[in-house]
Amino acid sequence: MDKEELQVKFVELCNGEKRAFEEIYENLKTPVYTIVLRMTRSTALSEDILQEIFLKLYRTPPEPPVKNPRAYIFQMARNLAIDS
Repeated sequence: MDKEELQVKFVELCNGEKRAFEEIYENLKTPVYTIVLRMTRSTALSEDILQEIFLKLYRTPPEPPVKNPRAYIFQMARNLAIDS
């Protein structure tokens, strides 16, 4: 999924479309998990952080427009990994 498609999915997510969330999750779960795992070196903690990231995204999607949704999610991952 490229940057423009991801931006469209973020707008759809903000409009309450569950399918958009599923597509975002399926597209980014592996790279986000990999980054978090490299930082934490714990599979259990990385899985918890991954769940927390996407749960936050689902419950309170960011206000559009997000210029770079991928960077937004990776920044969330980085911050949560550091906090943990």
